[in-house]
Amino acid sequence: MVKSFFWAITGHLLLIPGSSAVFPWISFMEKYFNRLQHFCLSIFIKKIMNMTNLLYTRFPTREVRAGSLGIGGKNPIRIQSMLTANTLDTLACVKEAKELFDAGCELVRLTAQGPAEAQNLKNIKEMLLADGYTGPLSADIHFSPRTALIALEHVEKVRINPGNYIDKKNFKFIEYTEAQYQNELNEIVEALRPLVNRAKELGRCLRIGTNHGSLSDRIMSRYGDTPEGMVESAMEFLRACEYLDFKDIVVSMKSSNPVVMIRATRLLVENFIAEQMSYPLHLGVTEAGEGIEGRIKSAAGIGALLEDGLGDTIRVSLTEKSVKEIPAARALIAPYEDFHSLPLHHPFREQLKERETIYFNKFRNVKHSLYDTSIIVKVDPEEKPPATIHVKDYLYIQGNTSAKESYILRFHPECRVLCDDDFIILDNKNLLDASLPVSEHSFPAANDKFYLVSANISGMNLTGLHRLASTIPGTENKLVLRIPCHTEEDACYLSPAICAGLLPDLACSALLLDSRNAEHSYSIALTILQALRIRITKADFISCPSCGRTEFDLEETTAKIKARLHHLKGIKIAVMGCIVNGPGEMADADFGYVGASHGKIHLYKGMELVKKNIPSEHALDELISLMKEAGVYHE
Repeated sequence: MVKSFFWAITGHLLLIPGSSAVFPWISFMEKYFNRLQHFCLSIFIKKIMNMTNLLYTRFPTREVRAGSLGIGGKNPIRIQSMLTANTLDTLACVKEAKELFDAGCELVRLTAQGPAEAQNLKNIKEMLLADGYTGPLSADIHFSPRTALIALEHVEKVRINPGNYIDKKNFKFIEYTEAQYQNELNEIVEALRPLVNRAKELGRCLRIGTNHGSLSDRIMSRYGDTPEGMVESAMEFLRACEYLDFKDIVVSMKSSNPVVMIRATRLLVENFIAEQMSYPLHLGVTEAGEGIEGRIKSAAGIGALLEDGLGDTIRVSLTEKSVKEIPAARALIAPYEDFHSLPLHHPFREQLKERETIYFNKFRNVKHSLYDTSIIVKVDPEEKPPATIHVKDYLYIQGNTSAKESYILRFHPECRVLCDDDFIILDNKNLLDASLPVSEHSFPAANDKFYLVSANISGMNLTGLHRLASTIPGTENKLVLRIPCHTEEDACYLSPAICAGLLPDLACSALLLDSRNAEHSYSIALTILQALRIRITKADFISCPSCGRTEFDLEETTAKIKARLHHLKGIKIAVMGCIVNGPGEMADADFGYVGASHGKIHLYKGMELVKKNIPSEHALDELISLMKEAGVYHE
């Protein structure tokens, strides 16, 4: 008992900044604690877990500084965005950067597609400093090590894409011998050496930013278009930087598919643990789109990882004005900002062994069919069913079986109707408390009923549902996840984050969004399931956020394309502003609309360029003609 109490007090003191100055023995314990802490608190801290339930904590990372801004370590989660203005337009860039900093953005990224743009970063930085804006800038580099070196002279951080920084993308499968593969890895070291050496001299940091759609031919040939390939792409560059004794690095795994982005980031951290790395993580769903769909897709990818305790900086990429990204990012990180003082009932994850067994192995490769997850729509007993509800979905009436039968007689819905008598409500405490065993005897038999579990980020441990489903045979086929959806923040950020943390890995029977507006909650649920690729009910649009490389008005063009093509169920359409983001970044799309030059558009079918330099005023009609030829377009 005394021993357990000692461990508990030590663990809590370790979470208090400056405790080692008051209690000298804590200094030693802190070093020991840091070595043992991985995704969740290690065996050393398990005793605390069983006494106090599970603490929420972030994956411990090293601190990297972008100028005066600390990223990772004990710093709060940082918010960043990217300018849409042309980098050669100094005044426009300065104006937009000021708007972003004033809105709460902490790091502003600019594209530097060539030496001229990289050199102009100097003028932009100087004008911002003259006006009292000291926030750090980051340069976004593709293809050109020379451009990266120029940009490094003028900004605090440089992002490089390991898929195209050195390698030229030819979309070819190459059979490598081990010697050939190793030679290319050696070339990475030599190509990075000048950049890394200069970064050390200037005190700059780098971001190694892997994009799902721009993996090198070397990676594609060995690993394919997979999360494993994304991770290895970054690890190659990280190992090269460490060989060069440079560790001021942030890492990101980005994809337009939130599920791929989530799995790649989790796998990256597994690799960090295996190779004793602790680099800060930048989170973002690239080409998320605009409006509520873009926010839901971003929240699904970013929110699920934040709930894992992963993520030191985020960007919500929207096909809108850049300043609109900041409120969305704020809403996403709000539950995690004061992570050291979150209440004890706010959990992290299971102990390490259970986490590895359940989360990474058992559920990693779960595949969903079209209707694996049904939707339960809460309706008032006097309310007609939503006109668009699918026959495989459900209506939920608060009340008993008599109320349900009365509703059925009154409205004759085509879908099944449920009431309170059809559910067994589970007590979350049995799922949250690590000291309580979860067994098939912990809960009453479901028989023809559903288990109903309420979830929210401030009090529901997502691992608890994994514990339940992995322990009780058949539970996943009887499990209904109830999520609050009363506000716009719930709809756009909370609900997608919870769903993304569970549904791609765990086959729940149904999703119940608790809202007073049945039509709205049904639409939100469909959008969440579409974002997670669990259930496809409409066209899927992959549109990049505008930046200085963009060759047309992305927001206006995307809106026009969506208005004409939104009804094409299951078709993925990419709208890309420039050749950097297409065709590689739209690898997941069936058709692509890509800016080629000012006023000119390239059209793609899959990865194949089929129509070149179409005048922008005719490009949408030409895209529809292309879809008609493929037999996928209908009015």
